[in-house]
Amino acid sequence: MNQAENLLDRWDFEVRGPMRIGLSGFNTATGLGYQNRDLIDKLPIATWLIVEHPSKPSMETPADLPVVVSPITASEDRIQDWLGEIDCLLFYEQPLIGELPGLARQRGIAVACIANWEWLNPASKWIDEIDAFVCPNRHTFDLLSKWKAERGANWKLEHVPAPVDTNRFRPVVRRKCESFLFINGQGGVCPYFPGWIRHRKGPPRKGLDVVLKAARKVPDISILIHSQAELPAGIPRNVTLLPAVEENHELFATGDVAIQPSYFEGTGLQMIETLASGMPLVSTDAAPMNELPLFRAIRCDNRIGKVGGNPIHVSVPDPSDLARCMKECIDADITEASVVARNHAERVHSWPQAIKAMNRVLNQ
Repeated sequence: MNQAENLLDRWDFEVRGPMRIGLSGFNTATGLGYQNRDLIDKLPIATWLIVEHPSKPSMETPADLPVVVSPITASEDRIQDWLGEIDCLLFYEQPLIGELPGLARQRGIAVACIANWEWLNPASKWIDEIDAFVCPNRHTFDLLSKWKAERGANWKLEHVPAPVDTNRFRPVVRRKCESFLFINGQGGVCPYFPGWIRHRKGPPRKGLDVVLKAARKVPDISILIHSQAELPAGIPRNVTLLPAVEENHELFATGDVAIQPSYFEGTGLQMIETLASGMPLVSTDAAPMNELPLFRAIRCDNRIGKVGGNPIHVSVPDPSDLARCMKECIDADITEASVVARNHAERVHSWPQAIKAMNRVLNQ
């Protein structure tokens, strides 16, 4: 990497005042979409380049924010017009419009990425255009610190624990574990594993297959599931599919202990939302999942897989061990664990904490 200078370091706040921050990304009812809308609500975003999702509709745009709607295959003229309104480009995970970071830096515009580690590839050209990576967990921070040293990069790196709006998730103190809740969402991307002839497609990363296998081992324990993806035929009788909800905070109205046997997580947003709701969490005993205060940790096997062409570590949870965890938890007093869950979300993952750190990164 041969980055001449970090453009964030060059910004003179005393003379020029705050940067005009431009956000780029989806505005859909997905994890990334909701994260972008939180940024709009919490940070001084000047304008939003809404990138159209290839298959999902966009939500209503904020009434008081200038927006530009663009397909992923945006024309350079449209991009250049939008870049003329900002001093810093900000996006989650990856730029979507591949040439956007390079065009920004050509105009002297700083570029900041809130990273999800599984979508990062050190060979990607756009990584050389980044001035700052905001890391939502220690796992991502450690990975990028290693890459920074190896590449001699000039990145700013800041560990900012992924924030949630704790005011949106009203806590309920759970007293006794009588049922388990699994949030599947769309199921998540499928990793690919090496095979003798070609790569083999693995199960969706959220771990629905693990939950269903574990459910068959504990037929007397109730498991509740929220899922936007269709469940397979012949689910166990102790599994109940819950009706869809309007708002994501409503997902946690039912159930006592959350089970989230993820194969990997970039941010683990739904896990942090679980904690914010006062629900103890059972998840995979691997980073970054085990950076959270887990009520029980699920044993797993570590393998190398691929996501988006990137080789990554995939942690395969053991369904038998998840069944063991549920047997240990059922009928237990979970009052203290419920309080600990909410307190952790407020202390570590609240937006007031994140805003202070983000403003340091963006010279605000």
